[in-house]
Amino acid sequence: MRNSRKRGSTAVGTSLIEVLLGLVLIVPILLAGIDLLTIFCCSIANFSLCKEAARAASQGPPDCVVKNGPQDRAARCIAQAKLPNSIVIIHPDVEVHENLQSQPTDIAVYGGQVRGTVSVKTIADVTPMFVVPLVLGKRVIQLTAEQTYPYSWTVEPQSVKAQ
Repeated sequence: MRNSRKRGSTAVGTSLIEVLLGLVLIVPILLAGIDLLTIFCCSIANFSLCKEAARAASQGPPDCVVKNGPQDRAARCIAQAKLPNSIVIIHPDVEVHENLQSQPTDIAVYGGQVRGTVSVKTIADVTPMFVVPLVLGKRVIQLTAEQTYPYSWTVEPQSVKAQ
């Protein structure tokens, strides 16, 4: 009877050691997975916000008509979407670049669609919480996204004076 008890306690002790060693390996892998999922989700959020900011920047007059118009529309879009106390921080200052094929002054008399594109670049700081900062050696990871949209603004025609 004594021998059977010792064998049982040895089996329980071995199982306990196996479970603890398994947890030592599995827990960091799960935490790294959570960090990578966090980075992935924040990347998608940054991409989506950049897309919305580019769309907002393209729905108004270009920079040559209203100074800093596209920049202000993109910044307003990002300011409205900012979440306080979040693991992702979107930088409020965005880069906006225009590429106009037709100036609004060229089509001012008869009116028409402004031809060109506007590009918006956003930067997001992501703060993973568990393993990734230890592996990479930095606490904050910067993600960038860039989107380009065509202008969807139409110049109103000026009235032509009858002679």
